Amino acid sequence: MFYCRFGKNRVVIRRGDLGYQYYYIISGKVQLTYATGGRRLLDVRDSEKRIMGKGDSFGVILKLC
Repeated sequence: MFYCRFGKNRVVIRRGDLGYQYYYIISGKVQLTYATGGRRLLDVRDSEKRIMGKGDSFGVILKLC
């Protein structure tokens, strides 16, 4: 585990990225933006948004069997 700091308006992870990163928010806020109805996100206005903050987590976990 290591500490990362991201600037404002920085894309941290995109859908389809490889499954080796998972993030825990220790300070600040993160806005998750994703396309609705299975469409690709081409326009932020055509999306759903969720605000996450301290104590929340997000990312991709790759299951190894």
